Amino acid sequence: MPRERKPLSEHALQGTKPEYVVPESTHPPSRPRYPKGISPEAKRTYKRLCYILEKRRNLTEGDCELLRLYAVAYDRHAKAASKLAAEGEIRSYERESKSGEIYSVDKENLWLPVLTNAEKFMRGCLSDLGLNPLNRSKIKQTEVPKGSSPENDAEEALISREASTAQREPESDPDLDAIDLSRVM
Repeated sequence: MPRERKPLSEHALQGTKPEYVVPESTHPPSRPRYPKGISPEAKRTYKRLCYILEKRRNLTEGDCELLRLYAVAYDRHAKAASKLAAEGEIRSYERESKSGEIYSVDKENLWLPVLTNAEKFMRGCLSDLGLNPLNRSKIKQTEVPKGSSPENDAEEALISREASTAQREPESDPDLDAIDLSRVM
């Protein structure tokens, strides 16, 4: 069974910081304006990413240009993918020899590099925005929205945790072999 959490008042007395409380942030949350001159599909992508980042409390006005670039690359990727689906990855092109004869050559579709470059760029943008597992912890969260404080949120989490554990029945005998000693010390 996990160790019980200390109340926030006890942390204040001992001068420690609870790990379940969101750290302070200096970035105010803000939603960037929608860029002009992008397609409706790119605007939908822009809004979708803004929604995801807003839920994670990572959205600031400074992300506007990176989000725009991602949305345009996503639109380019979708167009290239539809062309590849229609034409195939290998396509037959006609060439003219030095003597003027026309012959057919099978080559990779010219839309394939457009698609792969857009995918690479989109992956980089998602990484910069903290939307992959590796960089998720490197991105700072924005300030807590006005009207709620980290202490209240932490107390609510503690109360909800206590309420959920009160309903569970205690386990009979814990499996002591399953304990990871490297995490205990």
